[in-house]
Amino acid sequence: MTQQFNRFALATVLAVGMSGISMAGEFRANCGASEAPADCKRWADILIPQYQKAVKGDYAARRNVAFCYMDGCEVKIRIDVVDGCAFRLLILGTNLRERTSGDFSNARTDCGKLSPDELRVADGRARDLARRAGQPWSDR
Repeated sequence: MTQQFNRFALATVLAVGMSGISMAGEFRANCGASEAPADCKRWADILIPQYQKAVKGDYAARRNVAFCYMDGCEVKIRIDVVDGCAFRLLILGTNLRERTSGDFSNARTDCGKLSPDELRVADGRARDLARRAGQPWSDR
């Protein structure tokens, strides 16, 4: 594993069905197609609790999940740029006290990869997650 991967694992450990958003179990289910299934399964075991925290409102978990959806967490966990963007937008729309300039930059970069139709889907998913978590949405 790379040093970057190990740092993310450490941060994740220390930090420690939605309609339209993939279920956390899919992290594990998609490991069969991974080039490194053992690493993927190990990461899925870390990410599932992170996903569960993310959908409940945890800021750090939302950042981790967004990163993994965009990057695959270096072990070929299923990349889904629409869901990754949805979590980036969710951070901007609900985590007003925690969000940083980095969150805005990440959203611009990650959501900038989407077509207008995909961006509308991501925005809808983010707002749905906020509603289900009981968090008010802010366009600020």
